[in-house]
Amino acid sequence: MSIRETQAWQALEQQLEDGMRDVHLKTLFQQPSRFETFALEAAGIHLDLSKQRWTPAVRERLIALAEEARVPAAIQRLLSGERVNQTEDRPALHSALRLPREAKLEVEGVDVVGEVHATLDKMETLVGKLLQGQWRGATGKPITDVVNLGVGGSDLGPLMVTSALADFEPDHAHEVATHFASTMDGSQLADFLSWLNPETTLFILSSKSFGTIDTLSNASTALDWIASRLGGDEKLIKRFHFVGVSTKPDKMSEWGIDPANQLLFWDWVGGRYSLWSAIGLPIAIRVGMDNFRRLLAGATPWTSTSAPRRWPRTCRCSWR
Repeated sequence: MSIRETQAWQALEQQLEDGMRDVHLKTLFQQPSRFETFALEAAGIHLDLSKQRWTPAVRERLIALAEEARVPAAIQRLLSGERVNQTEDRPALHSALRLPREAKLEVEGVDVVGEVHATLDKMETLVGKLLQGQWRGATGKPITDVVNLGVGGSDLGPLMVTSALADFEPDHAHEVATHFASTMDGSQLADFLSWLNPETTLFILSSKSFGTIDTLSNASTALDWIASRLGGDEKLIKRFHFVGVSTKPDKMSEWGIDPANQLLFWDWVGGRYSLWSAIGLPIAIRVGMDNFRRLLAGATPWTSTSAPRRWPRTCRCSWR
Protein backbone atom coordinates (compact mmCIF):
# COMPACT_ATOMS: atom_id res chain seq x y z
CA MET A 1 0.00 0.00 0.00
CA SER A 2 1.29 3.46 -0.92
CA ILE A 3 1.91 5.85 1.96
CA ARG A 4 -0.61 8.21 0.35
CA GLU A 5 -3.28 5.56 0.95
CA THR A 6 -2.74 5.35 4.70
CA GLN A 7 -5.29 6.76 7.11
CA ALA A 8 -2.70 9.08 8.66
CA TRP A 9 -1.83 10.62 5.28
CA GLN A 10 -5.45 11.14 4.40
CA ALA A 11 -6.08 12.75 7.80
CA LEU A 12 -3.23 15.19 7.12
CA GLU A 13 -4.63 16.01 3.68
CA GLN A 14 -8.04 16.67 5.22
CA GLN A 15 -6.46 18.95 7.82
CA LEU A 16 -4.75 20.85 5.02
CA GLU A 17 -8.08 21.39 3.25
CA ASP A 18 -9.78 22.38 6.52
CA GLY A 19 -7.67 25.53 6.88
CA MET A 20 -3.97 24.80 7.30
CA ARG A 21 -3.21 25.52 3.65
CA ASP A 22 -3.85 29.26 3.97
CA VAL A 23 -3.24 29.97 7.66
CA HIS A 24 -0.71 32.74 8.34
CA LEU A 25 2.12 32.44 10.84
CA LYS A 26 1.01 35.58 12.65
CA THR A 27 -2.31 33.84 13.32
CA LEU A 28 -0.54 30.79 14.70
CA PHE A 29 1.59 32.99 16.96
CA GLN A 30 -1.56 34.27 18.63
CA GLN A 31 -1.68 30.88 20.33
CA PRO A 32 -0.14 31.10 23.83
CA SER A 33 3.31 29.54 24.45
CA ARG A 34 3.81 28.62 20.80
CA PHE A 35 7.56 28.91 21.04
CA GLU A 36 7.73 26.66 24.12
CA THR A 37 5.44 24.14 22.41
CA PHE A 38 7.59 23.82 19.31
CA ALA A 39 11.12 24.33 20.61
CA LEU A 40 13.40 21.32 21.10
CA GLU A 41 16.85 21.00 22.62
CA ALA A 42 19.22 18.02 22.62
CA ALA A 43 22.98 17.44 22.61
CA GLY A 44 23.64 21.17 22.85
CA ILE A 45 21.55 21.95 19.76
CA HIS A 46 18.49 24.21 19.97
CA LEU A 47 15.82 23.71 17.32
CA ASP A 48 13.06 26.31 16.89
CA LEU A 49 10.13 24.80 14.96
CA SER A 50 7.62 27.42 16.02
CA LYS A 51 7.94 29.29 12.72
CA GLN A 52 6.71 26.32 10.72
CA ARG A 53 3.08 26.32 9.63
CA TRP A 54 1.75 23.60 11.87
CA THR A 55 -0.18 23.06 15.10
CA PRO A 56 -0.09 20.48 17.90
CA ALA A 57 -2.82 18.58 16.03
CA VAL A 58 -0.75 18.51 12.85
CA ARG A 59 2.24 17.30 14.82
CA GLU A 60 0.25 14.44 16.30
CA ARG A 61 -0.92 13.36 12.87
CA LEU A 62 2.63 13.50 11.51
CA ILE A 63 3.72 11.23 14.34
CA ALA A 64 0.80 8.93 13.54
CA LEU A 65 1.96 8.86 9.90
CA ALA A 66 5.48 7.85 10.96
CA GLU A 67 4.08 5.08 13.12
CA GLU A 68 1.75 3.83 10.38
CA ALA A 69 4.72 3.83 7.98
CA ARG A 70 6.58 1.70 10.58
CA VAL A 71 9.43 4.20 10.95
CA PRO A 72 10.19 3.21 14.61
CA ALA A 73 10.51 -0.44 13.58
CA ALA A 74 12.76 0.52 10.65
CA ILE A 75 15.03 2.49 12.99
CA GLN A 76 15.28 -0.52 15.27
CA ARG A 77 16.13 -2.78 12.32
CA LEU A 78 18.86 -0.34 11.29
CA LEU A 79 20.42 -0.07 14.76
CA SER A 80 20.25 -3.80 15.48
CA GLY A 81 22.22 -4.74 12.36
CA GLU A 82 19.54 -6.24 10.13
CA ARG A 83 20.26 -6.25 6.40
CA VAL A 84 18.51 -3.01 5.57
CA ASN A 85 20.82 -2.26 2.62
CA GLN A 86 18.78 -4.19 0.08
CA THR A 87 20.92 -3.46 -2.97
CA GLU A 88 24.04 -4.95 -1.34
CA ASP A 89 22.24 -7.33 1.05
CA ARG A 90 24.13 -6.11 4.11
CA PRO A 91 23.54 -4.07 7.28
CA ALA A 92 24.06 -0.30 7.32
CA LEU A 93 25.49 -0.32 10.80
CA HIS A 94 27.65 2.80 10.88
CA SER A 95 25.99 3.71 14.19
CA ALA A 96 27.95 0.84 15.79
CA LEU A 97 31.18 2.76 15.14
CA ARG A 98 30.15 5.21 17.87
CA LEU A 99 28.94 2.75 20.49
CA PRO A 100 30.77 2.90 23.84
CA ARG A 101 32.99 0.02 24.85
CA GLU A 102 30.48 -1.28 27.41
CA ALA A 103 27.65 -1.52 24.84
CA LYS A 104 26.48 -4.91 23.59
CA LEU A 105 25.61 -5.64 19.98
CA GLU A 106 25.97 -9.02 18.34
CA VAL A 107 25.18 -9.24 14.63
CA GLU A 108 24.99 -12.62 12.92
CA GLY A 109 27.07 -14.19 15.67
CA VAL A 110 29.79 -11.49 15.73
CA ASP A 111 30.52 -9.14 18.65
CA VAL A 112 30.46 -5.91 16.66
CA VAL A 113 31.34 -3.61 19.56
CA GLY A 114 34.35 -5.72 20.49
CA GLU A 115 35.70 -5.59 16.93
CA VAL A 116 35.16 -1.83 16.68
CA HIS A 117 37.05 -1.11 19.89
CA ALA A 118 39.83 -3.54 19.01
CA THR A 119 40.47 -1.42 15.92
CA LEU A 120 40.23 1.81 17.92
CA ASP A 121 42.78 0.47 20.39
CA LYS A 122 45.14 -0.44 17.55
CA MET A 123 44.61 3.03 16.06
CA GLU A 124 45.54 4.55 19.40
CA THR A 125 48.79 2.58 19.46
CA LEU A 126 49.73 3.69 15.94
CA VAL A 127 48.78 7.33 16.59
CA GLY A 128 50.69 7.34 19.87
CA LYS A 129 53.87 6.09 18.17
CA LEU A 130 53.58 8.77 15.49
CA LEU A 131 52.88 11.70 17.80
CA GLN A 132 55.59 10.67 20.26
CA GLY A 133 58.19 10.43 17.51
CA GLN A 134 58.56 6.69 18.01
CA TRP A 135 57.53 5.66 14.49
CA ARG A 136 60.69 5.70 12.46
CA GLY A 137 61.31 5.21 8.78
CA ALA A 138 63.67 2.73 7.18
CA THR A 139 66.71 4.93 7.93
CA GLY A 140 65.78 5.44 11.58
CA LYS A 141 64.46 8.99 11.35
CA PRO A 142 61.06 9.75 12.97
CA ILE A 143 58.05 10.22 10.70
CA THR A 144 57.13 13.88 10.20
CA ASP A 145 54.58 13.69 7.37
CA VAL A 146 51.66 11.37 6.66
CA VAL A 147 50.00 11.23 3.24
CA ASN A 148 46.54 9.65 2.98
CA LEU A 149 45.94 7.90 -0.35
CA GLY A 150 42.23 7.29 -0.94
CA VAL A 151 39.22 8.33 -2.98
CA GLY A 152 35.59 9.15 -2.18
CA GLY A 153 34.71 8.38 1.41
CA SER A 154 38.30 7.34 2.08
CA ASP A 155 39.42 10.87 1.23
CA LEU A 156 36.72 13.53 1.45
CA GLY A 157 35.47 12.87 4.98
CA PRO A 158 38.87 12.75 6.71
CA LEU A 159 40.05 15.74 4.64
CA MET A 160 37.02 17.79 5.69
CA VAL A 161 37.24 16.91 9.39
CA THR A 162 40.99 17.41 9.72
CA SER A 163 40.51 20.88 8.27
CA ALA A 164 37.40 21.66 10.33
CA LEU A 165 38.98 20.58 13.62
CA ALA A 166 42.38 22.17 13.04
CA ASP A 167 41.91 24.37 16.12
CA PHE A 168 41.67 21.28 18.33
CA GLU A 169 45.12 19.99 17.55
CA PRO A 170 46.79 19.26 20.91
CA ASP A 171 50.38 20.16 21.63
CA HIS A 172 52.84 17.38 20.89
CA ALA A 173 56.54 17.14 21.48
CA HIS A 174 56.75 15.72 17.94
CA GLU A 175 54.63 17.24 15.18
CA VAL A 176 53.26 15.21 12.29
CA ALA A 177 51.66 16.93 9.29
CA THR A 178 48.82 15.28 7.36
CA HIS A 179 48.22 15.51 3.60
CA PHE A 180 45.72 14.02 1.15
CA ALA A 181 46.14 12.78 -2.43
CA SER A 182 43.31 11.21 -4.42
CA THR A 183 43.61 12.05 -8.11
CA MET A 184 44.55 9.20 -10.43
CA ASP A 185 46.65 11.47 -12.67
CA GLY A 186 49.11 11.83 -9.81
CA SER A 187 49.11 15.64 -9.86
CA GLN A 188 48.41 16.01 -6.12
CA LEU A 189 50.90 13.36 -5.15
CA ALA A 190 53.55 14.80 -7.47
CA ASP A 191 53.31 18.13 -5.63
CA PHE A 192 53.98 16.44 -2.30
CA LEU A 193 56.79 14.24 -3.56
CA SER A 194 58.62 17.30 -4.87
CA TRP A 195 59.35 18.49 -1.33
CA LEU A 196 58.58 15.69 1.15
CA ASN A 197 61.44 13.73 2.65
CA PRO A 198 61.21 10.01 1.78
CA GLU A 199 63.03 9.14 4.98
CA THR A 200 60.33 10.71 7.16
CA THR A 201 57.12 10.16 5.17
CA LEU A 202 54.43 7.57 5.92
CA PHE A 203 51.63 6.67 3.48
CA ILE A 204 48.15 5.48 4.46
CA LEU A 205 46.47 3.28 1.84
CA SER A 206 42.75 3.75 2.51
CA SER A 207 40.51 1.52 0.42
CA LYS A 208 37.44 -0.45 1.41
CA SER A 209 38.06 -3.09 -1.25
CA PHE A 210 41.82 -2.58 -1.44
CA GLY A 211 41.30 -2.80 -5.16
CA THR A 212 40.70 0.86 -6.03
CA ILE A 213 42.83 1.58 -9.08
CA ASP A 214 43.42 5.26 -8.21
CA THR A 215 44.65 4.45 -4.70
CA LEU A 216 46.86 1.52 -5.69
CA SER A 217 48.35 3.52 -8.56
CA ASN A 218 49.32 6.32 -6.18
CA ALA A 219 50.64 3.75 -3.70
CA SER A 220 52.86 2.26 -6.39
CA THR A 221 54.17 5.74 -7.24
CA ALA A 222 54.89 6.42 -3.57
CA LEU A 223 56.70 3.11 -3.19
CA ASP A 224 58.85 3.76 -6.28
CA TRP A 225 59.65 7.25 -4.99
CA ILE A 226 60.95 5.97 -1.65
CA ALA A 227 62.77 2.98 -3.14
CA SER A 228 64.54 5.09 -5.77
CA ARG A 229 65.87 7.47 -3.14
CA LEU A 230 66.58 5.15 -0.24
CA GLY A 231 67.30 1.88 -2.00
CA GLY A 232 67.04 -1.22 0.14
CA ASP A 233 64.47 -3.98 0.35
CA GLU A 234 60.92 -3.03 -0.73
CA LYS A 235 59.56 -5.26 2.04
CA LEU A 236 61.31 -3.12 4.65
CA ILE A 237 60.14 0.07 2.97
CA LYS A 238 56.53 -1.14 3.07
CA ARG A 239 56.94 -2.13 6.71
CA PHE A 240 58.24 1.26 7.84
CA HIS A 241 56.48 3.61 5.42
CA PHE A 242 53.01 2.16 4.69
CA VAL A 243 49.82 1.63 6.69
CA GLY A 244 46.70 -0.02 5.25
CA VAL A 245 43.06 0.63 6.13
CA SER A 246 40.59 -1.77 4.51
CA THR A 247 37.97 -4.47 4.94
CA LYS A 248 40.34 -6.91 3.18
CA PRO A 249 43.29 -7.99 5.37
CA ASP A 250 44.29 -10.68 2.86
CA LYS A 251 44.68 -8.12 0.07
CA MET A 252 46.64 -5.77 2.33
CA SER A 253 49.01 -8.61 3.18
CA GLU A 254 49.31 -9.57 -0.48
CA TRP A 255 50.35 -5.98 -1.33
CA GLY A 256 52.92 -6.11 1.43
CA ILE A 257 51.34 -4.19 4.32
CA ASP A 258 52.75 -5.54 7.58
CA PRO A 259 49.92 -7.04 9.73
CA ALA A 260 50.98 -4.70 12.55
CA ASN A 261 50.24 -1.77 10.21
CA GLN A 262 46.79 -2.98 9.12
CA LEU A 263 43.61 -1.37 10.42
CA LEU A 264 40.27 -3.01 9.66
CA PHE A 265 36.74 -1.80 9.13
CA TRP A 266 33.69 -3.62 7.80
CA ASP A 267 31.50 -3.87 4.73
CA TRP A 268 28.56 -2.45 6.70
CA VAL A 269 30.32 0.92 6.88
CA GLY A 270 29.03 3.23 4.16
CA GLY A 271 31.43 5.69 2.53
CA ARG A 272 29.84 8.84 3.90
CA TYR A 273 30.19 7.50 7.46
CA SER A 274 33.58 5.85 7.11
CA LEU A 275 35.44 8.71 8.80
CA TRP A 276 34.09 7.27 12.09
CA SER A 277 36.03 4.08 11.36
CA ALA A 278 39.77 3.49 10.91
CA ILE A 279 39.43 5.55 7.72
CA GLY A 280 39.54 8.44 10.21
CA LEU A 281 43.17 7.66 11.05
CA PRO A 282 44.37 11.01 9.57
CA ILE A 283 41.85 12.77 11.83
CA ALA A 284 43.21 10.98 14.88
CA ILE A 285 46.75 11.90 13.86
CA ARG A 286 45.73 15.54 13.48
CA VAL A 287 43.67 16.06 16.65
CA GLY A 288 44.92 13.22 18.83
CA MET A 289 43.16 10.01 19.74
CA ASP A 290 41.37 11.50 22.75
CA ASN A 291 39.67 14.08 20.57
CA PHE A 292 38.89 11.45 17.94
CA ARG A 293 37.09 9.41 20.59
CA ARG A 294 35.19 12.55 21.61
CA LEU A 295 34.18 13.00 17.98
CA LEU A 296 32.75 9.47 18.03
CA ALA A 297 30.98 10.12 21.31
CA GLY A 298 29.02 12.90 19.69
CA ALA A 299 31.16 16.02 19.71
CA THR A 300 31.53 16.19 23.48
CA PRO A 301 32.38 19.82 24.32
CA TRP A 302 36.11 20.36 24.58
CA THR A 303 38.45 23.32 24.76
CA SER A 304 41.37 23.74 22.44
CA THR A 305 44.64 24.40 24.21
CA SER A 306 46.48 25.30 21.03
CA ALA A 307 46.27 28.57 19.16
CA PRO A 308 44.94 28.45 15.59
CA ARG A 309 47.66 28.18 12.97
CA ARG A 310 47.95 30.73 10.24
CA TRP A 311 48.37 28.01 7.62
CA PRO A 312 46.59 24.65 7.92
CA ARG A 313 48.86 21.64 8.15
CA THR A 314 46.25 19.52 6.36
CA CYS A 315 46.27 20.35 2.69
CA ARG A 316 46.28 19.17 -0.89
CA CYS A 317 48.79 21.80 -1.89
CA SER A 318 52.55 21.95 -1.76
CA TRP A 319 53.09 24.58 0.92
CA ARG A 320 53.38 23.76 4.61
